[in-house]
Amino acid sequence: MLYNCSMIIKEDFNFNMLKTFYAVAKSKSFSVASSELFISQPAVSYSIKKLEDYYGTPLLERGVKGLTLTKAGEALLPIVENILNNIAKCKDTIKEVNNLNLGVLKIGIQSHIYGLIYEQIGAFVEKYHNLTLSFIEESTANLITMLEKGDIDLIVDVPPISSKNPYITLEPLKDVELCLAYNPKMHDQDLKSEPLSEVAKSRFILPLEYTTRRKMLDNFLNSQGIVIKPSIEASSTNIIMDTIKRTDYVGLLFRENIAHEIKDGTLETIPLSHEMFKMKLCVLYNKSTNALSVHEFIKAIKEG
Repeated sequence: MLYNCSMIIKEDFNFNMLKTFYAVAKSKSFSVASSELFISQPAVSYSIKKLEDYYGTPLLERGVKGLTLTKAGEALLPIVENILNNIAKCKDTIKEVNNLNLGVLKIGIQSHIYGLIYEQIGAFVEKYHNLTLSFIEESTANLITMLEKGDIDLIVDVPPISSKNPYITLEPLKDVELCLAYNPKMHDQDLKSEPLSEVAKSRFILPLEYTTRRKMLDNFLNSQGIVIKPSIEASSTNIIMDTIKRTDYVGLLFRENIAHEIKDGTLETIPLSHEMFKMKLCVLYNKSTNALSVHEFIKAIKEG
């Protein structure tokens, strides 16, 4: 059964009354309870009287055998004990959260950005394995709205990304660079040595037209009189990567996404020699937050 907790807040109720009742009920003594709670005996008696008035029934009675619980008092005692245990648990829970042993860190991120920091994320999870990371993929605009409302803790993305909220701050994490990539085994010529006008004759798989990185590429090529009409458009970095690995397609990726493939020779890159393709991966978060998990996550990405 669900109870309307707001009613208790509005009523003349003090949780210290339950604490006093518990001390008296367990010790069977007003004087012992007074000593344990560091309050006067009259204060103990007054608190018990207030609680009995609140419930409209006696909870304790004095008899030949001393202080005993009434039927109502016996029924109330285990409930009060559970309440006090939960209050104690609240403190332990907060301590666990502050020590990153409990809780959820909600991160707004796109799939192509996740690939830039997955190794650092893995190391962070290994260090704080009791903390749950929850990744939310939405448009940048939606993620910013969620951050401003407090629905997520931070956003990892590349500029342009900003908020009009004065408490939301942008902090750089690491350098990243866009490049065109291809599988050299699928091509007769060395594309990285060819001018872009020749490379443009290849088949392309590119990010969706509305994405920032796609607009950057189109604007750059158009400024040189080059127009590329991709055969495939994809929102997923994995789709682009798998396609260029298996076919003769050329794809637009962050160099950091394919660092291992470049190193082992699986993929080659065609540098896009313009500063616009070199950018900062950033984190957007509420600078007023004192959440240790947010600051430790940012630290892990920077140091990774």
